[in-house]
Amino acid sequence: MSDFQFRETKPHEQGFGEVFHREIVPILQRHEEERQAAAGNAKKWMLVAAAIGAAVTALLFAVGVWNFGIMAGFVAVFVPFGIKGSIQSKWRRGLSHEVLPIACDFLGELKYGSQKISPSAFTELGVTPRFSKVELDDAMTGSHGGLDYAITEARLIQRRSSGKSGSKNVTVFRGLLMKIELAEPAPSIFFARDHGGVGNWFADVFSSHRRGREKIEIADPEFENTYETYADDPEAARAYITTRLTEGLMLVARAETGTDYVSAALSGKGLYIAIPRKEEFLQLGSLFRPLHFAERDFHELLDELTLPRRVIDAFRGVQS
Repeated sequence: MSDFQFRETKPHEQGFGEVFHREIVPILQRHEEERQAAAGNAKKWMLVAAAIGAAVTALLFAVGVWNFGIMAGFVAVFVPFGIKGSIQSKWRRGLSHEVLPIACDFLGELKYGSQKISPSAFTELGVTPRFSKVELDDAMTGSHGGLDYAITEARLIQRRSSGKSGSKNVTVFRGLLMKIELAEPAPSIFFARDHGGVGNWFADVFSSHRRGREKIEIADPEFENTYETYADDPEAARAYITTRLTEGLMLVARAETGTDYVSAALSGKGLYIAIPRKEEFLQLGSLFRPLHFAERDFHELLDELTLPRRVIDAFRGVQS
């Protein structure tokens, strides 16, 4: 019996156990050997970095350079973890790029590695902040309920002034960008966060995505407490916005962010959604944990891969 196990516990997992043992276990066996080698290499360089950092720290304290000694101490603590993170990220990427296409084929109507998201489109609509640099990873395209979608993990970076030291890179958004292709064109609508009286006044003055648009009231008081809704054509927007749409936005927000708000906009035949996240998308395996214990990772992986379907079902009023 294989040391690698997968027990099907959810409807969308039915049949995956057979695929897991037939196609994925051989990959895990090979990557387990690579993991052990990578873990040994990481431990070696972490110890080297820690030893050098400790020696430099002790020397600086010994000669009375306390401020640099404290800085060196911080470096001695954090650099080894940076080394571990870099080696783990490279190993994970290799594993994921082999496993994910298999998982996508199993779920059907889902393709991994197909990048069809334009981050600038989200910024132009006000869904994400302005950025000067973008990093994209783990892109997917698929279809569900007759609607095509694209999703990608994104980190948006803005170069900002930092006084005398010049400028620095600041992460202004980290999470998922998702675009759902609609069957028919929609009015241009921006769902902004409700910041309260004074906050909304400042946002109206300084936000180019609010200026020139008319704010419209939504009949749902709970939605109104969370969102400020702006449209180019108020009448068309009021006719388009249904209870299913507003409840869908709040369902997605609660499920994916733990709050009632998720940034979104409608434009043409697209619904654009930005879901902030701290943890990595489609994370699989850990450098210092044998892959025999990765069953939980695969349950979470299949949940992540079906996230766009849950989002679409929320807007369709279908219980996933």
